[in-house]
Amino acid sequence: MDNLTPDQKEAVVNSVKLGGVWASVGVSSWSDVASMLAAILSFLFILEWCWKKVLRPLLEDRGIVRRKRRRRTDRADREDFGAETAGDTDRVGL
Repeated sequence: MDNLTPDQKEAVVNSVKLGGVWASVGVSSWSDVASMLAAILSFLFILEWCWKKVLRPLLEDRGIVRRKRRRRTDRADREDFGAETAGDTDRVGL
């Protein structure tokens, strides 16, 4: 390590530290890395499901979070929805 620049030495030291952290967690092979990433992704999917299906509707009902407007008919500025397709027989209004 004597022929390395100070920046290269710092990079080596940081890489060794990162490897030590992964080893202390129990990750020693690429299959372990893949398993850990799959577990993290699964946890994030579970959190997303809880937010969308449980927490957000609960907070919307209590007025803490504003409701999402999902359709064109949900907008307040479109009270005359369907007027633009009244004479159009090819399209069906939503």
